[in-house]
Amino acid sequence: LGGGMRQVGILAAAAQVALRETPSKLPQDHENAKLFAEGVNAISPLLSVDMASVETNLVYISVLPPLTAATVAEECTKRGVLVLAIGPQTVRAVCHHQVSREKTLRALEVLKEVMLENGSV
Repeated sequence: LGGGMRQVGILAAAAQVALRETPSKLPQDHENAKLFAEGVNAISPLLSVDMASVETNLVYISVLPPLTAATVAEECTKRGVLVLAIGPQTVRAVCHHQVSREKTLRALEVLKEVMLENGSV
């Protein structure tokens, strides 16, 4: 943002909207994260999520060799599902207010497609 930011009111307005409108949506985000995590665990033995770690809207997926997190993330991204490889064998997925239950289920379908394509289901 820089020290020369003069239009700070624009940023303040965005923060105000976020604080006013987003907290009520957090429970749905957390629900979707749990749904996603459970679905990941059902796709392939090469993918796993520690369900005890899914307390918020973040899901960390462990990817076993021969697959890598980078491959999984790249293939999901090609299909419109944005996840991030945060290590050689870990993918992070985030559920937020723009990710509905339907989009969560679609993300699981995409992940299954990726695993099928890689012969890992």
